[in-house]
Amino acid sequence: MMPAHETYDVIVIGAGAGGMTAAAVAAAEGLRVLVIEKTAFVGGTAAWSHGMVWIPANAKMKEVGLSDSVADAVHLAAVDHELQRLGKPWPVRADMQGDIFVRMLGGYFPQVGATVVRGDVARGLGLMDERLIGDSDWDWQLRLTRKHKTGFTPTPSVICRGRPGGSYDALQRRRVRYTRRIFWRHVRGNLRRWPTPAHLLRAYFGAMDVYYYYFVQAAFERAHSGDYAGARRAIRSALALNPPRALRSLFRRSRLGSATRRAATTACIPSSARTTTCGRCAPRRRSTASTSRSTSPSRRRPTTRGSRSIRSGSCSGRTAR
Repeated sequence: MMPAHETYDVIVIGAGAGGMTAAAVAAAEGLRVLVIEKTAFVGGTAAWSHGMVWIPANAKMKEVGLSDSVADAVHLAAVDHELQRLGKPWPVRADMQGDIFVRMLGGYFPQVGATVVRGDVARGLGLMDERLIGDSDWDWQLRLTRKHKTGFTPTPSVICRGRPGGSYDALQRRRVRYTRRIFWRHVRGNLRRWPTPAHLLRAYFGAMDVYYYYFVQAAFERAHSGDYAGARRAIRSALALNPPRALRSLFRRSRLGSATRRAATTACIPSSARTTTCGRCAPRRRSTASTSRSTSPSRRRPTTRGSRSIRSGSCSGRTAR
């Protein structure tokens, strides 16, 4: 408990990004500061964010020798940890016409910092729902677009630098729960805005796409780097998020299909035999090798068994690389 006689120059209510910034500045100026937070977490929604704000050409970057320019920031919408461009601003096309509420529930997650709202409308909406630690800003903007006419302009407004892909699985799985909760919260009472159940289902999977593609990319990279257990966990997450799309991808030339084939192949090969022949084919290799001694190389012929053609001395199974 805080002693009753304690006095402070500044008392900050809420340990979110804004509150902690105000407290840090006040403390740096020599003031006695108290931060009061009712939850067990520091950072507010920023503690759950998978990105960060990039302030271009700031003094701290110059101190550590990082080159940057405001001119570049005008054109960039997303960069990696080395400030390399990741692509065009999203969404690329200005086709956000019609019912933007429906478009947002279908997988459009605009940054709240890029949203311009009239003061009277914002006051009528109230504050964000603090129970939604993840995607509370998306919920707030859905409340806005559900009742108010909203427009879209293709102007880069938020510059952000995200964490490396595949480095925050646990965070993504937690955020999925909040996204689902927000989706169904706003669907109730608005079912007529989707012409058919199929359109609603497509919107739901669209809202899951940002997480689905995260795990697909993670599975692909892990499978090709030798982390097969991690790849299988990511594959299971992708299947749970969008079963129809994931199942189609498994049987096509796709990143998820490639990751699955690699991970599944190595799962059935003992670790002691992963650089040799798989257990299924070892007996066949011994039998074909013994017959090859009495047969000249030029007269060896493939042996057909059912629909499979097995060449003498070869292994039809895959070995791990």
